Formats: sequence, structure tokens, C-alpha cells
Amino acid sequence: MSLELFDRRYKEWATAHRGQNARAVDDDEHGKIVDLLTNHGASEAQTLSSKQRRWLTVFSLVDYGSTMKLVRKGTELEVVKTSEIFGKIHEMHVAGGHVGRDKLKSELAKKFYNISQKVISRYLGTCSTCEEKRKRPRKGVVCKPILSEDMCSRAQIDLICFESEKDGPYAYILNYQNHLTKFVSLRALKSKRAEEVAYHLLDIFCTFGAPAILQV
Repeated sequence: MSLELFDRRYKEWATAHRGQNARAVDDDEHGKIVDLLTNHGASEAQTLSSKQRRWLTVFSLVDYGSTMKLVRKGTELEVVKTSEIFGKIHEMHVAGGHVGRDKLKSELAKKFYNISQKVISRYLGTCSTCEEKRKRPRKGVVCKPILSEDMCSRAQIDLICFESEKDGPYAYILNYQNHLTKFVSLRALKSKRAEEVAYHLLDIFCTFGAPAILQV
């Protein structure tokens, strides 16, 4: 992880997109806002510039005991100055186990007012751990299909229960399917006893031939 690399990329992006990140607050501006809120009241707003009047509208100071924090007015969302952005993102990114952009953005938005998605993306581009993870080959789940070469190589049977909707004495259906052709043979059963199942299977085998593999 490189603070220098992040600073360079951030400055390049900020220069190329000047004015597009309305929430960006550099260190100098952050100090001026804190000084304004500390030493001026709303009653003196008429003597201030339009930018200063906006600061009084948007920001406020909250006392956290030993420190005073600049926050978005009406919330507890901290306003982060440029020099602290890397540290704030890095701390939460590592604590979360190197979470991805969207999760990181969601967690940061709960605490900070002015860390944008584009800034987060610039940070993630400097994370060596995430870069290593991206380079690792992904192993997908590969299912090898079962192939049948002739009609009697494989077949499958299932017993379907209809006890709640019996048709007279018949409560089950034997479903026999040839794997190659997908041809289905059905037999009505009174029970699922082995003798009755075997009787109907023998009838099917005598009609189509016995499979080499019978899958249950």
C-alpha cells in the first residue's frame, strides 16, 4: 500500500476533474472553515463572502470531548480533509478484510461526508493485497456431463408419491427414463415394495432392453 501512489493518483484525478467533486475539502479550506465556525456567528453573516456564508449553512463543529470535529450540519458525518482521506479509507478497508468498492463505500458513508466513490476507486487501485487477489486465477465449478453412447448404457428411475391424491389403489408412479434418448416410461404402483417395482422394471427391460447402469 503506497500513500505516495495514492496522493499522486488523487491529485491527477482532482486536477483533471476540477470542480466536479463539490464535497472535496483540502487542508487549507478545512482550516478556514473550522476557524470561521469557531470565531464567527450567524449574526455576522452579512460581513462574509458567499463561500463563507455557505460554509455556515453546510458545516458545524461537534465537541467530542478532547477534540472538535467538523461535520455536515444536522448529522454526525465527519468532513475529511485531503491529507486524511488515505488513512480513513485504509483503516476501514483493512478492518473489513479488504472489502470491495461498494461495501467499502457503504461503510464509509456511515461515518464520513465527503469521501466519494471515485476517490475510493483511486485508493483500491493502490492496494497491493487487492491487486494480488485480482491476479489469482479463479476456479469455477466445472460439472462434467454424463455421456451415454448407446440406448442401453444408462437409465434412471424415480418413484413419485401420490398418497394424498390416490387413484383407487394406486399411490405411486414409477418414472423410468433412458439417459440417451430421454424416453420416459411410466407405471402405476400400489406400493413402493421392491417386488412390485422389480415386476414393472422387468416388463420395461423386456420391452427396451436392460441398461448397463440403473441410476436410482
